[in-house]
Amino acid sequence: MGIAEMIRILVVDDDEMQLSLISRWLQKLSDNTIEVIATSNVNEAIGRAMAKEFDICLTDLDMPESNGLKLLKAIKDSDPLTPVILMTGISSRNALESALALNADDYFLKPLSWEDLLGSVTFQIKRLRRYRLDFPLLGVD
Repeated sequence: MGIAEMIRILVVDDDEMQLSLISRWLQKLSDNTIEVIATSNVNEAIGRAMAKEFDICLTDLDMPESNGLKLLKAIKDSDPLTPVILMTGISSRNALESALALNADDYFLKPLSWEDLLGSVTFQIKRLRRYRLDFPLLGVD
């Protein structure tokens, strides 16, 4: 397995139980080609985005110190091809419109449907792997 095949998924949620559950669940997808990075700190996640330390981000929308929209904007400003999936317990049209305006790749209400989230994450993984094969000179890795 080459390094280009490894997919690093950042999970950001202020609820430690949710963070642990999602991280463990994503790790079960792994055939040793997925690395899960978990944090409850939005500022740490923004730093990781600037350093391009992950390939896909799953983030909660509403967190005490900051929010997922700030993180989404930072990620898309750093690399517009990085998929960002938002998760939230807030059913708000304004939040959804804001997320879509900032180019969120998907948006899920909590409690999460594992099947739907799995479908979205799997789609993003396949998309990234295809980009890496088709566009290696673009530095998509």
